[in-house]
Parts: sequence; structure tokens; C-alpha cells
Amino acid sequence: MSLIDDIRKKIRSERNRHGWTAEQLGDMVGLDGAAILHYETGRRGIRIEILERIAKTLGLNITDFLGIQPDSVHENIMKGAGQSLLKIPVFAGVPCGGFSTIDDTVIEYMSVPMEMVEGVKNPQLNVFWIVAKGESMMPKIKNGDRVLVANEFGAPIINGDLAVMVVGDQTTLKRIYEMNDSFNLIPENPLFPPMIKTKKELRAEHVSFYKVLGVFTSLL
Repeated sequence: MSLIDDIRKKIRSERNRHGWTAEQLGDMVGLDGAAILHYETGRRGIRIEILERIAKTLGLNITDFLGIQPDSVHENIMKGAGQSLLKIPVFAGVPCGGFSTIDDTVIEYMSVPMEMVEGVKNPQLNVFWIVAKGESMMPKIKNGDRVLVANEFGAPIINGDLAVMVVGDQTTLKRIYEMNDSFNLIPENPLFPPMIKTKKELRAEHVSFYKVLGVFTSLL
């Protein structure tokens, strides 16, 4: 059974354990009941920030859904090469070009030095790897690079930061500048044009950001 199947089944079993309908859980999470049922049946992929909200509502940590097996998450902080390492999931892909759907399949787990997540709130819950897809962020981020990111709850975004922007179920990786009435998304590759998302068009959308903490082109 895949990790995604485990997540879907756990959402339903935990919801039933609480005695809640899909509509009731959806109301508490900020979604409609149909969305919860879609997650539970596999008719819709679930984004990591949605899973975080569902886990919190169910009284769980996101690590309870991601297959980490410790008595506490601190068993995933390991000692190696004279420094502390944090074992975190790698998600299959985030587009670096235009907005498109993220592939949030967990493909493996990789360790990161704790010093790289210093200052991030609750890094065991708020930090993960994604695989970059596309060429608009070259040469800084190349297709296939592992990108270490933290959600905005763990690491607030500052103008000019490299970040993943999620709008509804669409996402992209860019350098982010917040203006008075818009977000300007700037690629590193001059062959790709900037993108602009006005705050007016985003008003009805769920918007979230994931700050880039580091990039690994190859892992030893």
C-alpha cells in the first residue's frame, strides 16, 4: 500500500473515531464536505498544507500521516558526521514555470543538517524537500534539484525571497515580491517572463507560501 493510500485511510478512520461527518470535518478545516470525501476516496490529491490543517483538527501531527515511526518525532533527529540531522520527506515535484498542480507524492526521506533549519519554528513539522521541475529558476535551481522549503508558519517570507507560492491547487517556484496590490513573481532565468498575481484576483483563493531554505543539486 502506498503512503497516499495510508493518508487517505487515516483521514477517514480518524474522522470516524471522532464521530464527525465529512461536512463537520470540512467546516472545521475550512473546506466543504465533498472535498474531504474526495481526499478519503482518492478522487483528489491532497496538498501538504491541507493535510497540516486536517491533522491539527484531528488532534494529530502531520508526521502521524507521513509514515515516520518514532515514539516521538525526536527519534528522527539523528547524529551523523559530528552534527545533528533531521529526517524529512521529499515530495515529487513543484513546477518552476507557470502555475500548475504540484505532485505531492512522497518519494523518499532525506536528512538535513539541523543548522540549515535553525530559526524555523517546529522544523519537524514545517520543513520538507521538494523536487524542482522546469528551467525558469536556472542557474540557481535546476530541473531535478532538491529544494528545502519551510511553510510560512515556520519561516515568514520577506520580499525578494525565493519561495513556492500556492494558489488553490496551483503552484510555482519564483522570487516573490509583495506590492501594494499584487505579488510579482520573478524567475532567475532571463528567458522566462515575470508573472503578476493581483490581490484582487486572489481574494477568493487560498494562498500560501513556502520559503526556500537551501538547494541541493546532488546528494552524497
